[in-house]
Amino acid sequence: YNLERAMKLDAVRAQTDDYRKAARLGDPKAPELGRKILAARTNNAVALCDFAYRIITDVQNTNRDLALACLALDRSEQLSPTNTSQLVMARGLLLFEQGHPEEGLAFARRAVDLTKDPKDKASAEVYVNIMEGRLEAAKQKERASSARKP
Repeated sequence: YNLERAMKLDAVRAQTDDYRKAARLGDPKAPELGRKILAARTNNAVALCDFAYRIITDVQNTNRDLALACLALDRSEQLSPTNTSQLVMARGLLLFEQGHPEEGLAFARRAVDLTKDPKDKASAEVYVNIMEGRLEAAKQKERASSARKP
């Protein structure tokens, strides 16, 4: 057990949690805190991807800073020698949440194909299923809306 590493990971988690709480509350200091977290992780692809992922998947947060998540993913992709399944999934989720559901879903499906570990693959498939469900619901809503128009 590496205590020093565990303490660093806990500090990173706590910072991200503080940022998410501030963002959820609409705290005007949230953007600055987010930029500080981004700067502190500027050379850590995994931490940057995780930070972006935690912003993107916080769907109950009406103050999500998807632009900050995009910056974190862009930097993570620059640092990563290959596009890992986590990066591809995060990019897919970001695109989906930014209003590009078809493109986001394509990325998510590619992430499933890239995933080797069975547990990780199952988790990625859950995201794909959720995205497919949300996309179908949006299409049904759009069809119903257009059918009501004279």
